[in-house]
Amino acid sequence: MAAQAQPRILLITLDKVMPEIDEVFADLIHKFSKVAQLQRTRKPDASLRVLSENPKAVFLTDGALSKPKYASLWDAVLEYARNGGTCQPPDIKSFFAKAGLPWEMAGYHRTTVSLNRQGIPRDVTLALQPSYSQKAIFLKGVDPSLSWYNPTSDSTTQSMVFDPESVDTTTCPVAMANVGEGKLGYVGDVNGEQGSTLVVLAMSGLFSTA
Repeated sequence: MAAQAQPRILLITLDKVMPEIDEVFADLIHKFSKVAQLQRTRKPDASLRVLSENPKAVFLTDGALSKPKYASLWDAVLEYARNGGTCQPPDIKSFFAKAGLPWEMAGYHRTTVSLNRQGIPRDVTLALQPSYSQKAIFLKGVDPSLSWYNPTSDSTTQSMVFDPESVDTTTCPVAMANVGEGKLGYVGDVNGEQGSTLVVLAMSGLFSTA
């Protein structure tokens, strides 16, 4: 019997420098490469071509798709999601509004967040860390049932410079929503924490703790 082909994952990087992306997402890229065929693009035309081949998931590594010059590519990514694909976008208000989501930026800080087990399939929660510290862009306007991680009443900002402050428990750094027949996920982590790597793998339908 022939070996089953690995699923394909598309990583789109438009404006960021590749070495920077490779450094921040080193662990994620390594894990992706172990369980999937990784295709990376830097140009809209190449990205559109791979999208048309229906990869298993799309990971957007920078916020460039929020720029008007890339509007047609963002439309294509949304169409991909609505037709049953999964993608993780990088930017905020107008970006999500186009997908019909009222998500906005709520803050940028490091804190410890805990897994929201409600609304997430049990097999997915088993693959994720129950809590971890991440420096992230947090969202507001996310339905609680769509949030994967949230600060708790014990969460405070973590800084080497400023005194700790309480964190709004209604905000979240990780969320996933249905968009048409597919899903749109958000991971606000800017440092590529191991917990966030597991989240992206789970959102992409790839489970790995190796």
